[in-house]
Amino acid sequence: KISLGKRKSGAAVALPVWAHFMKAAHDSLHLPVADFVIPATVVQLDICAETHKIATEYCPRVLHELFKPGTEPTEICPKHRLTQEVRPPLQDEKNLKRGTLEF
Repeated sequence: KISLGKRKSGAAVALPVWAHFMKAAHDSLHLPVADFVIPATVVQLDICAETHKIATEYCPRVLHELFKPGTEPTEICPKHRLTQEVRPPLQDEKNLKRGTLEF
């Protein structure tokens, strides 16, 4: 085994050299720049960054992720939900006559 040096890793030592080589090799090919088009079959979902489930409007951090069909999460985030029940309005104006109260 040959050491890269004390407290050195491939990412710190070899990667910059490799990246420089690959950039020069690619640039010498003179290939046109083309944007990547996401295939229509790819599933796009907003995911909760904490639970990795489908995000709700209450998730504080949301990631937009792409999935191969069949690998996407199917469960909604169980952690970030409305904590109190939403009460219906006290009066349904369509069904009540003016001046009446319902208990």
